[in-house]
Amino acid sequence: MTATDVDATADDDYDPFDLFNRANGAGTVENPYPDFVAMRRDTPVAELDLREMFGLSDDEAPENAVWTLNTFDAVQAALRDGEGFSSKGYEEIMGAVFGHSILEMDEPEHHTYRGLIQQAFTRKAMERWENDVIGPVVHSLIDGFVGEGRADLVRGLTFPFPFDVIADQLVLPEDDRPRFHRMATELISVQVDMERALKASADLHAYFSTIIAERRAAPAQDLISVLAGAELDGQQLTDDEIIAFLRLLLSAGAETTYRSSSNLLFGLLTWPLSGTTARCCPRPSRRPCAGSRRC
Repeated sequence: MTATDVDATADDDYDPFDLFNRANGAGTVENPYPDFVAMRRDTPVAELDLREMFGLSDDEAPENAVWTLNTFDAVQAALRDGEGFSSKGYEEIMGAVFGHSILEMDEPEHHTYRGLIQQAFTRKAMERWENDVIGPVVHSLIDGFVGEGRADLVRGLTFPFPFDVIADQLVLPEDDRPRFHRMATELISVQVDMERALKASADLHAYFSTIIAERRAAPAQDLISVLAGAELDGQQLTDDEIIAFLRLLLSAGAETTYRSSSNLLFGLLTWPLSGTTARCCPRPSRRPCAGSRRC
């Protein structure tokens, strides 16, 4: 089964990336950080209307008032109060498209589920992925534009990079990957297009159900095989729990990771370290640190 099999009616004129970006302020909010500074100073806890904040019409997004915590103390207090600030608030919308995922789990369920999931992310696995997956993906993407002498580093590097890494970890067929990237973005665009999000969720469930059955019968070294075989105190992950995690993982690559890495790269290129500004290495040494004049 391929992505084409589970979604033969894809609308090529529909751009979920553009829709999601506009729903999150692209083209409207150029620099939110002064507003964040003001909120931390004036309103440790604030109620916001996302439509008003991002300049969206009633047709572009449903009414969605949210409370935000804007200071370290407020966030810390909420995270330490699992009863007063339960993660189950994600069930109504995000649970409908991701399934019962770690997003909506409180203790002790969260601890048990995390213990099973983290078996796929051991130090040994991270080292193997760095050498066998992450490095080759980065080099391949750079090779695609280095000859031009210039590039849109978001479109050419930070946007495809996390998804390509995840796709390699899941051993997704090369021909299926563009559609999977699109479905991942459709999942997190649930606030502006619930119908498409539910369709993408069902398509991914059908696809991954087949893959999980194959990996349970013949385990390999890929991420899905490890999740299918994970066990903690006699408990294993069900197919639905694995699929919920995979939906969440794909979406993280499609949105959160690429945005944070893009911001990081922008910061490094805007304020590069130099020989006169680099700080000394934190470890004691008599030798000069790389990139600095002296310690």
